[in-house]
Amino acid sequence: MAIIDSLKKSQDLASLPHVAGKVLKMIRNKNTEIQSIAKVIEADPILTMKLLRVANSPIFATRSEITSVQHALMLLGIKRISNIVLSVSIYSKFFINSHKEAAQLMERFFMHSYLTGALSKALTYALRKQFEDNEFVGGLLHDIGKMAMLQVHPKEYSIVRKIIRRDGLNDLKAEKEVFGENHIEVGQAIAHLWKLPEEIVRVITYYRAPEKNDRYKELVATVSFADLYVSKRANRIGKEDDNSTLLIKKFPGWRVLCDSYPELLRVDPKQLMKVLDHTLRVAPESFKMFK
Repeated sequence: MAIIDSLKKSQDLASLPHVAGKVLKMIRNKNTEIQSIAKVIEADPILTMKLLRVANSPIFATRSEITSVQHALMLLGIKRISNIVLSVSIYSKFFINSHKEAAQLMERFFMHSYLTGALSKALTYALRKQFEDNEFVGGLLHDIGKMAMLQVHPKEYSIVRKIIRRDGLNDLKAEKEVFGENHIEVGQAIAHLWKLPEEIVRVITYYRAPEKNDRYKELVATVSFADLYVSKRANRIGKEDDNSTLLIKKFPGWRVLCDSYPELLRVDPKQLMKVLDHTLRVAPESFKMFK
């Protein structure tokens, strides 16, 4: 079954959330004024509220309180605001439309994606690199194909979970066995359907194999590293594990980053882990702002 065909038939999921789609279109037009973009965002009071809450969160480290959308645009910049609008809008859409029977698993997927975005941002800050917040949005959306599969066909995805446990297959192979396609392929289709930025498409496509990617390499590698770190470490916070510091050096994303930034070879992995583990401790509280 083709998930993307189901999405196209669904009025709920066929198109990018209205406000986010319009904002992205306006931003592509360099002649669009900030006030015009602010008015579009303000037309959705719930999104406006969530946008201001996220913009004022520690994730974006603003120096003063943001009290209006126009203020946010001027302070953070259109690119950053568009990323926040995109991520909040897409998150809200999937969350609101999630099937009741799959709600718990959907929540887990969202939490993992949010932690990946937060950790990606913490990593870029620790390494003093900048990706214009695409690392946060890329982390939030890297598993969007998996979320769509669960939402459109929750019963079938429960079979995927059973196969993973029973046969020891990874999620991509198990999804392929049940659906004939995996969540990366579905994510790519959604990204193209919604005309998401090329940087985000690259993240969705290559986060599992950053070494195969040839564009936006450092961004993709950052999200790849964060995704794997969250998977390996989120449940071990506060536990001593000497092997963990050696493990991160073997992450494909870390190797790609070191190829691009040789100075990272001198980074103390224990100090880096302290920063990343701190993010894993505090991020769940910020996650509540997206609901």
